[in-house]
Amino acid sequence: MSEVINSATVIAIAYLLGSIPSAYIIGWLAKGIDIRKVGDGRIGASATFHNIGILWGILVGFTDFSKGAVAILIAKSMTVPEPIVLLAGLIAIIGHDWSIFLHFKGGKGAATTGGVLSALMLRELLIALSLVGVLFYFTRRSTLATAITLSSLPLLLFALPFTEASGLLVFYAPMLGIPMFIKHLSMPKPTETEIRESW
Repeated sequence: MSEVINSATVIAIAYLLGSIPSAYIIGWLAKGIDIRKVGDGRIGASATFHNIGILWGILVGFTDFSKGAVAILIAKSMTVPEPIVLLAGLIAIIGHDWSIFLHFKGGKGAATTGGVLSALMLRELLIALSLVGVLFYFTRRSTLATAITLSSLPLLLFALPFTEASGLLVFYAPMLGIPMFIKHLSMPKPTETEIRESW
């Protein structure tokens, strides 16, 4: 019974933690700006970076990253089974993307996804990012870079000699891309001006 309660607590904490609207809070506190009402209405580090300021965008990115990492660390500290730990990470991302504090709206969850993965497979994530970083530098296609990163992690977990990963963990990273893909389809496409600004 205690395991069920711990698991339910972990999931609830993960969702509430992920739901903290960092971009909205920081935009309002920094400059009194509702991030939902500027630019294309996206809610995240990139929108904060372009509409409020570089340092504020970095702060939002770090905060969103931390939400994912902390959700995993809390789950591990409560000694719940591995599937619940992994579910907590996914739920934190869902909380970010569909925040209860923003009427179930939110960002795309890239930073929060990075936080989840860093807490679970930091070495493999750094290797994947170092390889994909070159591609992103030349293409500036963050969606493509993210998709390749998530797809390459199972290969790294399976192939690298220093990695001992369960079957669940090996296929976990691509699954985390599902909420991001759904958000990508549902969000308005950036204008040519916004694409140029992202460079």
